[in-house]
Amino acid sequence: MSGALAGRVALVTGGGRGIGRAITETLHAQGAAVMVADSGTAISGDGADPTLARDLAKSLGKNACQGRLAGAAALSSGGLPQERGSTLAPVVTKDAY
Repeated sequence: MSGALAGRVALVTGGGRGIGRAITETLHAQGAAVMVADSGTAISGDGADPTLARDLAKSLGKNACQGRLAGAAALSSGGLPQERGSTLAPVVTKDAY
């Protein structure tokens, strides 16, 4: 696969729909191998549909897979604060280690 991200691997939490899905599709289109992690839980917190992640990974084809994270993720596709002049604020919690 070619593209600016060829040879890179991306894990996208919440990657089954909405902003996370758009991020997943963009990373894959740029050549990254992507892992879609999404329980399919609605924004309201109701239900779960893990087929969202599986179906997206299947539609992307090569270099895409669906997975489940055990424990907490260190970074999510939403709600990340940014510091002035940087594209990624440091995110470290006591549970990260």
